[in-house]
Amino acid sequence: STSASREPVALNDVIRGALPLANLRPGVPEHAIELALDPALPPVSGDRDQLHQVFVNLLINAHDHNRPGGRIRVASALRSGRVFATVSDEGPGIPPDSLKRVFEPFFTTKKPGQGTGLGLAICRHIVESHGGFIAAGAAAGGGAEFRLDLPTAGAA
Repeated sequence: STSASREPVALNDVIRGALPLANLRPGVPEHAIELALDPALPPVSGDRDQLHQVFVNLLINAHDHNRPGGRIRVASALRSGRVFATVSDEGPGIPPDSLKRVFEPFFTTKKPGQGTGLGLAICRHIVESHGGFIAAGAAAGGGAEFRLDLPTAGAA
């Protein structure tokens, strides 16, 4: 629904809640996901279910594009009064020509029949409807990294 409810949401809880769903997919061992969550993170104002959908999607994408045995890292932090979260993998990364298109509806680098290309477009829509931003780039280790930037619940 587009008329999303807005309430204070603990983003770390949303991230932790998304992990079991990513682990339900074949070949995702629980230890492959490394968390670096700021325990003092203030809540964001949002719709818990929609934010949950964003992280499930990002985790599944990270798994789908990861190298075999690669780790997925999820981090959260407070910077300049905003909540930041990143999801990164150790896969081949996103080719520069795809980087500017990854959030377009129906754009996918997956094999035919393996992805609709709607996941990241929906993620962007949800994040922007929460007053936030989402960006894709290169992870420190060479894989892909998705960065979210959300206002805290106190910010209007």
